[in-house]
Amino acid sequence: MAKNDHSLVLSVATLIGIEMIDGGDTAAMRFRGADGDEVGMLIPRKTASLLLVELSDALAQPHRRDPRTG
Repeated sequence: MAKNDHSLVLSVATLIGIEMIDGGDTAAMRFRGADGDEVGMLIPRKTASLLLVELSDALAQPHRRDPRTG
């Protein structure tokens, strides 16, 4: 990814699948977006492991209600 002054935000609706490639060194993930398009993401194994830990910790936190809807 080229260095620039903005972030790339990827919004997904559904996980289609995950496959380990490169002899198990890379997680290849496929998602479907809200618009129906399929997108893929390649994540090195170390980064995927860290993501799993961080996501598990975040999901273990109490769910906060949306103040707009009560």
